[in-house]
This record gives sequence, C-alpha cells and structure tokens, in this order.
Amino acid sequence: MKALPNFPDLHITLGDFYANQGITCKAIEAYRQALGIDPGNIAIKKRLEKIVKDKIGFTIY
Repeated sequence: MKALPNFPDLHITLGDFYANQGITCKAIEAYRQALGIDPGNIAIKKRLEKIVKDKIGFTIY
C-alpha cells in the first residue's frame, strides 16, 4: 500500500477482499480511499453504495 498510495485499483482490490471476508468497515474505508484518488470512478461508487446498502439497509447517496 505504501508503495502505490495513489493507485485506486489497489484500494479497490483491497476493498473487495475485505468485503468478501465480511470485514465491512475496512472495505468501506478502502473504497473511500479509492474514491478519494479517483472521485469520478462509477465502479467504485457502485461498490461503496452496495456494501453500505447491504450493511445498513439503505443508500447514502
């Protein structure tokens, strides 16, 4: 992570890993970091929206 801090795909992959492991808070954090690097990325927004919706039952956007 420290070697490629501005590489959104790395954060997305990490978010996917955490999501698949059921570690929702870490997945959300990773997706938000990716979104901070690439705010126009629709795929990241969809992943973040889905995990939040699945966790709390509604979307925040």
